[in-house]
Amino acid sequence: MSRNNEKSALSTSTEPKLDKFDKLDQLPVEKFLEILKLSYEPRAVVVQRCSVSGLVIQTGRKFPVPVDDAVTVHEIQKLIKQPAQLAVNKLWRAEALKTYGVILGKAIKQNRYYYSHAKGGLVAKYPEDQKIYFSFPDDTLVYRPNSTERKTTLKQNGEEVVGNDRVVNIWGGLAPEDAFGHLKALLKNNNNVAGVSEQVVGDDHDKADNNLEKVQSIALGNFTWLETKDEAGLADPGMVARQAFYKSVEDGFRNLRELILIYRVYYQRPASEASDSSDSSAGPNHVDLRSTQVQGEVRNIITDMFKREQKIRNACKIPEIIFLDEEEEGAKYYFDPTAEV
Repeated sequence: MSRNNEKSALSTSTEPKLDKFDKLDQLPVEKFLEILKLSYEPRAVVVQRCSVSGLVIQTGRKFPVPVDDAVTVHEIQKLIKQPAQLAVNKLWRAEALKTYGVILGKAIKQNRYYYSHAKGGLVAKYPEDQKIYFSFPDDTLVYRPNSTERKTTLKQNGEEVVGNDRVVNIWGGLAPEDAFGHLKALLKNNNNVAGVSEQVVGDDHDKADNNLEKVQSIALGNFTWLETKDEAGLADPGMVARQAFYKSVEDGFRNLRELILIYRVYYQRPASEASDSSDSSAGPNHVDLRSTQVQGEVRNIITDMFKREQKIRNACKIPEIIFLDEEEEGAKYYFDPTAEV
C-alpha cells in the first residue's frame, strides 16, 4: 500500500484517536527508528522576494497614491508548519532533531509581511518567533526568482485592505546566476544580497546558523542559459553569466546532492536574426533546454564548475543536475509560478 493510501485508510478508521503516545517509548529501538523514518515526508520550502507597499485613496485622484517607497523582503512563500515529529514526545523530538535543523535563521523569516498604515511600516502576519525546520536529507530549498508584490490600500473610511499577492514579472525575474547568488547569500546570512539592498525585518544581530553547508537539495525556478557569441573585443553576456554562476558555486554548497533546474521555454530569434552581428541591440539567445543534447551540454558546464570547486575545497560534493520543464507535473511539486501565493 502506498503512503497516500495508508494515510487515507488511517483517516477513515473508526478506531478512537489517541490523545497520548505513552507506549511509543516502550517500542524496541529498531522499531521506533523505523516508524520515525517512515513518518518523514519530503517538502519544498519556497523562498520568494516580495515588494511590500502601502497605497492611499485620495479625494479627486483616479488611482491610489503610494505612501512610501516599496520595501523588498525575502520570505517563505507559504507558511511552513513545524514537523509533527517534534511534538510527539521528548524521545521523538530528540531523534527527529538529528534530521531536522533550523534553516535561514535570522536572515529570513517566514512571516507574510504587509504594510500597516496604522503603524506606519511593515507588520508580520504571523508570529515572528516561528522557526523554519528543514529536513536536510528530505526537503528541497526552492528559490522563486519572479518578484511578487503585496499592497495595502487605505480607504477613505480608514479601512485597510491587504490585496492579493501578484507576480510582477512572470516572464522575467532574476537571472539564474543572480537567483543562485541570492540564495547562497541568504544561507550565509549576508543581508546585502548580491548588491541589492533589502530590508531584514527583526533583529539581525542575533544571527543563527543558516546551514549553507548542510543543504542537500536546491531547486531554481525560471532557469535559463544564454548562448555564447565568442565575439572578439566584446563582452560576451553568455560568458559573463557563466562566470557569475561559478561565483555562486564558489566557497558555498558543500553537501549539495541535487540541483534541480526548472526551466521555461523562451522565444528564440530566427537563426538569420541571431547571426546578424550588425544589430547591437539584439541580446543573446537563450538555449533551448527542451533538447536533451542541450541539457547535457549545460549539465556538463555546471558539473565542471563544481569539479573545479572540489579541486580547491575537497569537501565540496558534485551534485546531480536535474532539468524539469515548468509545465511538467513534477515541477509543480516545487512551485507553480502561475499559482496564487
